[in-house]
Amino acid sequence: MRIILLFMACFGLCELTAQSYYIHFPDDLLITNCSIAPLEYDRPEVYNPNNDSIVITYTDAFVTWGPFVPFCNGIERTWTVALPGATLLTEAVFVPNPNPNNITYHPANLPGPVVSPANTPAPWAPTIVKLNATDPMPTNFSTYWNSEAKKYTYTQSIRLFDLAPPTLVNFQTAFSQTDSTDNDPDLWNDPLWYDSTLLSNNLPEMPVELSFTSTDGCQVAQHLEIDFSLFLDLDNDGTRETRLYNNNPLPAGSTYVDNYPFGGTGQIAVFDGRNVPPEEKYSFKIQRIVNSDNTLTAKLVWTIGAIPSVNKTPEFPRGKHKIRWSSWDGCNNDALCEQEFEVALDPTVPNGTTTADIAALHRRIMPNPVSGSAGITIGGPSISEGYLELTSVLGQPALRTVFRGNNVPLNGISPGFYGYRIIENGRLTGLGTIVITE
Repeated sequence: MRIILLFMACFGLCELTAQSYYIHFPDDLLITNCSIAPLEYDRPEVYNPNNDSIVITYTDAFVTWGPFVPFCNGIERTWTVALPGATLLTEAVFVPNPNPNNITYHPANLPGPVVSPANTPAPWAPTIVKLNATDPMPTNFSTYWNSEAKKYTYTQSIRLFDLAPPTLVNFQTAFSQTDSTDNDPDLWNDPLWYDSTLLSNNLPEMPVELSFTSTDGCQVAQHLEIDFSLFLDLDNDGTRETRLYNNNPLPAGSTYVDNYPFGGTGQIAVFDGRNVPPEEKYSFKIQRIVNSDNTLTAKLVWTIGAIPSVNKTPEFPRGKHKIRWSSWDGCNNDALCEQEFEVALDPTVPNGTTTADIAALHRRIMPNPVSGSAGITIGGPSISEGYLELTSVLGQPALRTVFRGNNVPLNGISPGFYGYRIIENGRLTGLGTIVITE
């Protein structure tokens, strides 16, 4: 609610009587250039010859008449004029907004009425006009004036002609982030996707912040609508095969897989495998932040269903992904922007493993040297799902095999000097060299 204290100077001889206060309510407005339209417009004028304290307030109701109506957005501004002696409990006289022409945007419907006693001379003469085009006779607005009244209300209509889409700012069109974080086995670990570079369904992931800011000259920020679509490359093969969108009907912690670009729902996989109740699983949502400069910042977050106010930066697996943002003003005007983002392998660390992981590598191959016709044993606890890679001194792969347990056959590899990598559940746990003999 806005409050305006109004004082008017009196020049010459004035008498304070109950008939001293007359009111001219503001005209209805058709705003056709929203880029320069402020939210502050004309206010009621009061004939107040004795310069008494009069309190004028208003409340706004922001309305949308529909995307295909010329003046589709608007403000219904209800003014209250409190005269001396009024209290919060004082009943107000309601003054109607006249619409004498049946054409909605006709100029005859725009002037605000004057409420004053009958026969008051200009410029404070009471308005005489039809309230509705179908009325048989005009209404004299002196009928709404009352010498004992202490408060009046009137609703002004401000309609906004909006042809321009929202403006989108503060976003990166493309960026890459290097994953050097520890892998969480409870996230992005489902058999419906598979990273062939890791030979694993347990995808390494890292937090990625995605956001943009929207503003609109015809609309207040909190009334802008925001949508998103995520296009994910969960196999890390350079092709986005998964689409996840705003307000999708999936259970918390779930996503579609293989539903893009051919449509349909594909299959449903679990990206949040934490051992928590379903209502505590993560969901992709939009966090809306209304800024003091009438802009709206939208951030993609993970929320917890049971506590929607608690959110965190979402985590994405390695791959080349994209998000498409949409901002809509309710007037059939929308704006789109896209952010391509890559979660990339740290080139200094194999398979995105952190330097701390490398320092703690504990898996070793025994015996070393070993005969190519024999097998090797990997030291340490039994491995539930492992991947062994041997590479020649020329960088050519000599062996790539998936195994379980600790024993791996070499299948007659040629004698030579090889580098090896041992990967468990998507993370590097062994790194070194081995000599293979005849």
